[in-house]
Order: sequence, then structure tokens, then C-alpha cells
Amino acid sequence: MKLNDIYPSNFLKAEDVKQGLIATIRFVQMEEIGQDKTEKPIAYFSEVLQGLVLNKTNWESIVLITGQDDSDNWPGHQVYLFQQMVSFQGKSMPGIRVQMVPQPAQPVQPAPLAPLAPLAPPAPPIAAPIQPAPAPPSLAPSEVESQ
Repeated sequence: MKLNDIYPSNFLKAEDVKQGLIATIRFVQMEEIGQDKTEKPIAYFSEVLQGLVLNKTNWESIVLITGQDDSDNWPGHQVYLFQQMVSFQGKSMPGIRVQMVPQPAQPVQPAPLAPLAPLAPPAPPIAAPIQPAPAPPSLAPSEVESQ
């Protein structure tokens, strides 16, 4: 049994989005969190029960993604939650970041090939093929002696 099974968190942790998560924003509300009961904005999503505590970086990312600086206009927008190493209180640790939902790669359509020109007939030879010279007439043995 894991600690998270016994004491489930109300908020997403980096390990919850290790594989990445496409999430649809349902609403954002202010809530008191932590031992000091600090009020922070929490985003809730259709796909998971836990909320995401929005730090300034993730808030600004959602503003860029939605084009809306008022969180009342964010419901229905999809975001991609993923794990990334972040600096927190001087330490490097896994954190959650928000970005646009990755778009599937569009298949590349090859350019149509230009029609091939018909093959030209072979060029005629430049000169007639060289024929071997005819053999000289052979001399009869009697002609050889007389010469």
C-alpha cells in the first residue's frame, strides 16, 4: 500500500502527471492551503478529481494558452499538464508545468511528381561501324617464286 492510497491528496503532484495529461479546465477558485492557510488559486479539471495549485508561472501559461487573463473565462479550455524539474526554495525537484495541448503531426503530402517526358529514340551512330578490311588475295606458290 502507498501513502497516497491511505492519505490521498486534494491536489495534483508531479508524479500524477509523469506521463503527461490533457486536461479540460472546469473552474478555478481560491482556497486556503498549507499549514499557514495561505489562499491560492486552484484549477479543477474534468479528467481528475485533484486540483492544481496555480503558481504564477502556470497561471501565466494558462493566460497565454487561453488568451484570457480572467480565470472565469478558462472553463472548457484544454491544457497539457506535465512533469518538469523546477527550482523550489533553492532545490531542484519535479514540478508540474502547463503548456498548450500538443497537436498531432500532420502527415506530409509528397509533392506531385512531374510527368516524365517520353523516352527519345536512340541517337543514330555518328559514323558507320568500321568493317574489317578484306583480306588481300593470296598469292599462288608459283607467283611467289617469280617475284
